[in-house]
Amino acid sequence: DLQAYTEALAREFHDRGDLDAAAACYAWLGVLPTKTAQRVPVQGAPALISRAEERPALACYGPPEPSTFIRLGLMAEELARRGYRTHLAARFEPDDLDRFDLFIFGRPHLNPQVYAGLEAVARSGKPLVIDLDDDFHNIPREHPGYRAVGPGNPRLLRLLETMLGLATLLTVSTPQLARRYGRWSRQVRVVPNGWSAHNPLWLAPSVPHTGVHLGWAGTITHRKDVLEMRAGLKRVLREFPQARLVIGGDPRVMALFSSIPEAQRAFVPWVDYAHYPAMLANFDVLLAPLRDNAFNRAKSDIKLVDAGARGIPWVASPLPAYSEWGEGGLLAGDSKDWYRLLKALIMDEDLRRRLGEEGRRRAQAREISTLADLWQDLLLGLTLAGDTARSIQEAPAAEDRAARLLEAILESEDVLAALEDHRAELDEALLDLILRDFEAARAGGESELAEGLLELANCVREMIREPAMV
Repeated sequence: DLQAYTEALAREFHDRGDLDAAAACYAWLGVLPTKTAQRVPVQGAPALISRAEERPALACYGPPEPSTFIRLGLMAEELARRGYRTHLAARFEPDDLDRFDLFIFGRPHLNPQVYAGLEAVARSGKPLVIDLDDDFHNIPREHPGYRAVGPGNPRLLRLLETMLGLATLLTVSTPQLARRYGRWSRQVRVVPNGWSAHNPLWLAPSVPHTGVHLGWAGTITHRKDVLEMRAGLKRVLREFPQARLVIGGDPRVMALFSSIPEAQRAFVPWVDYAHYPAMLANFDVLLAPLRDNAFNRAKSDIKLVDAGARGIPWVASPLPAYSEWGEGGLLAGDSKDWYRLLKALIMDEDLRRRLGEEGRRRAQAREISTLADLWQDLLLGLTLAGDTARSIQEAPAAEDRAARLLEAILESEDVLAALEDHRAELDEALLDLILRDFEAARAGGESELAEGLLELANCVREMIREPAMV
């Protein structure tokens, strides 16, 4: 199959030290336009961008909220450690277009400070990435954000759809979001959420305490979700006075458990993301309830990733991202499950320890140094695709050139020898023809044809670069 062949070819190029050719193969596998919302990631793909001149200067923008740092800040910091010039800001400045090569906008419809900048990047032809981590089109009516950023504000959703149409690539945190927003996007790639071991608080000791702390952390947007576990949690707290409920972030959630003795309840104020691991250090078990609705089914597994990074077990609702994560905790489908599973974890210290260790091992795959390899391949692929598209403007009269070459070859006494002598020129002429037709297909709105031609153009470029492999 073509994907398997291309993976094998990429690894051969890499083993021979030809990073340019390997990068093109990986980019073709994961980034170039495709009818499918998500390509299968290449497992174990090496970090391909190794020379300074191959590292595009990267600008990231997002509203001042934790999701911006989780999605873009961690990545920008890790790439900066690898020698990239990166920039993270809420506002797009007028000279940013000249200072940077590639632009990523997180949740741009929520940030008026980047509206004009996003449009300017789109006009410039430089790679433009939009990143989303929530299904804004399915925010439920009772959610606090329904009227401001959800279906209660259709103008804002139409703005998001327009922005997606301008983007070179959409990155999302879950496959469900890829399916939701792929209809408005040229191409989509899932890049999951992660954490950074460079923050020492992830590995800091737990806060000393007695008993077993059952911890929940969240914002006002999750108040309804807490009802999923309330009955089972209250029952287990009454049965086990040595257990204690610790609520982080939203004091209103504490009121849902007002019937529980004060000695069994504690509140931890919300903190910025850098100090979030210190909040989790108060927990022995992380509670992650979610109602089963379209909005929550597109949520990521970040809470379970965080629990794994801290080495604490979890109990969570069986929604897609949590079920797929699977390791390090237990899934509770109803109030009886919440009671039964929490009871087991309170009573069994060895079970808590074993699940915490499983989660920690699982979370290593989401540490930012691993995710940054995926981001590197994405960025390089976008650069390659951008170079291909821009080279269309430089294509000569390809059809006439190819016709003249073929005529000269056919008039030769030794046609095969002439064909071999002019092989490189023919390949170049073929590439020019493909690029010309790609531009015509794109201008005519024939997106499926344009996608295929762009992929073909990159394959021909590899043939030209490495003729011995043909």
